[in-house]
Amino acid sequence: DGLPQFMVLVTDGAANCSLEAADEAERFEVYDEALTQTIMDAATNGIPTFVVGIDIKDEVSETKQDGNPDATNTFQKLNELAVAGGVPKNDPNEQFYNSQNQIELQSALTAIAQQVLPCVIELNPVPVYPDEVQVTVDGVLYEDPVVDCDSEDGWMFVDETYMQIMLCGQACAGFQSSGNLAADYKCPIDG
Repeated sequence: DGLPQFMVLVTDGAANCSLEAADEAERFEVYDEALTQTIMDAATNGIPTFVVGIDIKDEVSETKQDGNPDATNTFQKLNELAVAGGVPKNDPNEQFYNSQNQIELQSALTAIAQQVLPCVIELNPVPVYPDEVQVTVDGVLYEDPVVDCDSEDGWMFVDETYMQIMLCGQACAGFQSSGNLAADYKCPIDG
């Protein structure tokens, strides 16, 4: 239906629970290598995966019965998953979103939303009467286009082809947080 497809993997540790585990101990103590291939397959099929870690340290785990994969550097594994997912952060040392608290987690999710829900929207069909277009974003009606996208809330046409609109200010933020947008094409009222 034309909507972007993506996955967000949020975790506080390394992947375990492999379907191929020989027993219950292995299920929790061995890293699930199949996850990387699953994420690569999704990316190949046009579904990228964003990886978000919660309080992930760059260290190798101990070998002990604790429910976490043994001798595994979760930080390194999440970097690998971020690359496999096709949308790593632009930081060669930390390619996944590593959140230490609620504010950082919200910031990571907002950054992801801004990537998957851009504020330039294709109009199909192109409006016959561009002066009569009204845009509603997340329940807020913006009747007329704005003049300055940098300082106003609302929308404007990208250019005079009227094929795209750009959401501005709170309209862009509302779309990125909700994904809800409607463009209504009105007819001019003869008067």
